[in-house]
Amino acid sequence: MRALGWALVPAPFSNEFRDFVRDNIVSVEQIAVLLLMSADPDRVWSAQELSRELSSSPASVLQRVAVLALRKLVTGNERHGFQYRADPKRDALVEELRREFMLRPVSVIALIFSGSTTLESFSNAFRIWGDNDAGR
Repeated sequence: MRALGWALVPAPFSNEFRDFVRDNIVSVEQIAVLLLMSADPDRVWSAQELSRELSSSPASVLQRVAVLALRKLVTGNERHGFQYRADPKRDALVEELRREFMLRPVSVIALIFSGSTTLESFSNAFRIWGDNDAGR
C-alpha cells in the first residue's frame, strides 16, 4: 500500500495476476473451490465433499470444478474425484489470489468482471449458493 494524501491506496494488481484471474476465474464460488482444493493439494475431493465444505449445491460445485479442470487448475472427474493440480508458477498465483481475496475481496471480484458490461454478471459474482439453495 502507498499513502495518497491521508488515505492508503493498495498497490495495483500485477499484470500477471490480472491475466490469471481474468483467464481462469468466473465467480466467487469458483475462488472458494480453488482455494479450498489448493489448501490441501494431495487430497482428492468428491463434488459432495466440496459441496458440504462450502455449503453449496453439488451441481453448482460441479460447474465450478469443470471450469477449473478446463483451465487445468484441477484434474479428475466426477466418478473418481478432483484434485488441485500443483504447478509452481500457478501455485504462486493461486497463493496471491488467496492473499488478495482476503485483503480486498471487492477489488478481486471487480477484476473478474472488469471485461463485462452488464451489472447482472457483477452481481452474480456475489452468488455463492446454487439454484436449489435460493431460500438461504
